[in-house]
Amino acid sequence: MSVTSNAQKIITLSPREQKSSKHKIAISEGNRVKCRFTDGSKIVGDIDKIMDDSIQINGKKFAIEDIKSMAKRKKGVTTLLFGTQIVPAVAGAISVAAGNLPVAVGCLAIQVVGSILLVTPAHEYAMRNIKYKWALEVHDSLIKKY
Repeated sequence: MSVTSNAQKIITLSPREQKSSKHKIAISEGNRVKCRFTDGSKIVGDIDKIMDDSIQINGKKFAIEDIKSMAKRKKGVTTLLFGTQIVPAVAGAISVAAGNLPVAVGCLAIQVVGSILLVTPAHEYAMRNIKYKWALEVHDSLIKKY
């Protein structure tokens, strides 16, 4: 049996006026993020690589000092929205056009229930202002493989 250790960089966002450690947000390679930069541009995508002074998102390299605000995003929300909102809306519209009112009402019910159930999974973290209220730190995280 062998043990291999890899040092991987992670980003932590923490409030500058920190009251407890539970408010820290850990972001690692493979996480989906939204970044707004000091020049006004923004990007949403998966982090490919984290270096000491830069990050790579969707194959593009960005300097950490140019990040104005950052938010961690959840994956798969678009698929959930499509499945519970768009498909029933199209089916309901077709049902109304065909004169099938019970199916149209059922589609509306699916949309309402889907909207209620999507509140928690579709919740996105708010953008964290790194220049003023939040601190961004890059450090090593030790990952062990057996």
